[in-house]
This record gives sequence, structure tokens and C-alpha cells, in this order.
Amino acid sequence: MDRLRAYFLIVVPLLSFLGTAGCGSSSSRQLQSVAINNAGNTAQLQLTATGTFNQSPATVTPLPVDWFIMPPGLAPLPAPPEDYVLSSQPYATACATGFTAIALAPTNPKAPSTGPLSAQVFEDLVVTRTTSEEGGFIVATQSISCP
Repeated sequence: MDRLRAYFLIVVPLLSFLGTAGCGSSSSRQLQSVAINNAGNTAQLQLTATGTFNQSPATVTPLPVDWFIMPPGLAPLPAPPEDYVLSSQPYATACATGFTAIALAPTNPKAPSTGPLSAQVFEDLVVTRTTSEEGGFIVATQSISCP
């Protein structure tokens, strides 16, 4: 009887601890980088995004992103959108030399397809492009050059 009691007092709690020790300690899947791909011709661009994640599946194409096309220079500055809107559909646009294509995506792949985007994050990631990751978002940029 003493052995059975010792079993329940030592082994069962130990197994319970070992069974739950890993819970919550694993990192969640996060987007690490975004690449822009062009499948269009010289007059019409057809852009898609590919995301690279820290866990399997490591690569996702097309990655749902919000697209922005920025003119050369900083003027005129676009007004920041109130919300981001993600789409997996290719982004089609006419070729315009000097413009920059920007794909913005949340780093959390479980983020909703629409949601708030702060003016500061928009300015840093899209307008001035002083960083490539901020506020739970990551961007990729590609300069557009037409033949």
C-alpha cells in the first residue's frame, strides 16, 4: 500500500508536469520576410508576394498582402489608410518607371484580413521606408523599371 501511495504522490505529479511542461513554450508561426514577384509583361505588371515563415510551411505564395504603389520622391505624400486590407490576388498595374511597389503583411499569419494600421507604421513602412518591420507588420519593396 505504501508503494502505491508513493507512486501516486511522486510519479503521477511528475508525469503531469512533464506532460504540460512544453505547453505554451513553443514559439508561434511568424512571418519573417516578404518577396515581390512580377509575372507580367513590359507594359503591365502582375505582382504577387511570397512570404517566408519561421515554421512549416516555410514558404507561402501567394501571400495575402496590402499593395501600395509609391511615386518617385516623397511628394505628394499619400494619406494613411485607416485599415489594411489583405488580398491573395495578383496586383495588376501599368508599368511606371521610378515608382516603388510595396507589399505589406502582418507578421502574425492568423491576423484578420482587415484591421487598423496606425499612421506612424504606415509612414515608416510605406512612405519613408525607414524600416522593413514595425508594429506587427513587415514589408517588401521593389523598384519598378520599364523597358
